[in-house]
Amino acid sequence: MRYQRIRDLREDHDLTQRQVAEVLGMSQSGYAKYETGENDVPTPVLIRLSAFYGTSVDYILEITDLKSPYRRNTEQRKRVSEYHHLLKELAADPATAPRRRSPSSGTKKE
Repeated sequence: MRYQRIRDLREDHDLTQRQVAEVLGMSQSGYAKYETGENDVPTPVLIRLSAFYGTSVDYILEITDLKSPYRRNTEQRKRVSEYHHLLKELAADPATAPRRRSPSSGTKKE
């Protein structure tokens, strides 16, 4: 399965694959394999991407054409807020944006 929507969302936010990979705590090449469909996107990554872009997993998987996310619980709202803050930092100045792990991950994975 090719994940065209994660590429479209990334490009809509003027982000590079490397920047999104950093948010996810993985390598750029690993993330690129998701966009091309070479590797399936694991459920936890789909959830992080939907929170990061403020949409639903169903939208990313092309189950729906509605971009608006579903109502999230309190913990999810906190993570979404953290992702949106990071997105603003990356958009403001990608070169100086801090290297961070995903707010919900405990360790950085390659």
